[in-house]
Amino acid sequence: MAAAALTLHAQPSEDDIARAIVIGQVYASGEILVAGFIDDQSRRWPSRVNITGLFEPRAESIGGDFLHAPSNEDLSRLNAADPDPDREPQRQLFSTIDRMDIVDRPLALYKAHFPNPVTLAVIGWEAGFAVEDVSYQQRGQPRPLTSAERAELKKDRVPPPKDVECTTVPRDLEAAEILLTARAPGNRAIRVSSYENPGCLGHLATIYVLDVITPRREPRRYLFSHYTGLL
Repeated sequence: MAAAALTLHAQPSEDDIARAIVIGQVYASGEILVAGFIDDQSRRWPSRVNITGLFEPRAESIGGDFLHAPSNEDLSRLNAADPDPDREPQRQLFSTIDRMDIVDRPLALYKAHFPNPVTLAVIGWEAGFAVEDVSYQQRGQPRPLTSAERAELKKDRVPPPKDVECTTVPRDLEAAEILLTARAPGNRAIRVSSYENPGCLGHLATIYVLDVITPRREPRRYLFSHYTGLL
């Protein structure tokens, strides 16, 4: 069942905005595999979405209709259809090391209204939801940390146990770089950033950060973590 439509006349909450945003990949088959920034296995997905490039602009958005939650067979088929991630990283949101299974959940599968000639990493939003002026001008700039986040990071940065020898260097929110910004309903803005974190033992994940920005308030942060595999 689709989430209730958000209209321009309603004043959506920050959580409403986060629920309306999806992130994922469109394939040459016209299928669109997406994740969300609300980590709820029972969540309801928009019945229709508009999507555009996550790492690169498109002249116009692509529309897609909800099909179902993908099966393991769906995920294996789509993963096998990915182009070489070493050649086209901007097209590989769901790429994994050595084609390991996609383990991210929850996910949703959509069908594009028109065929797309290439696989492409995308950001999307519920159709009828006014996300406008998508901009890549800040791409590559560091995502600004709030004072609360700085305090949180300082508290969480503890050395590993004495019996654990790190094989990789962990990274955290301080490493996030901006991918895009846009205007959202209710005089708000959204900002999407990302960073890679191999953790202490090389379990590589790409963390996508959605900030919902309300004037005169600190941004509300939402996360989607894509697990890439063991380095």
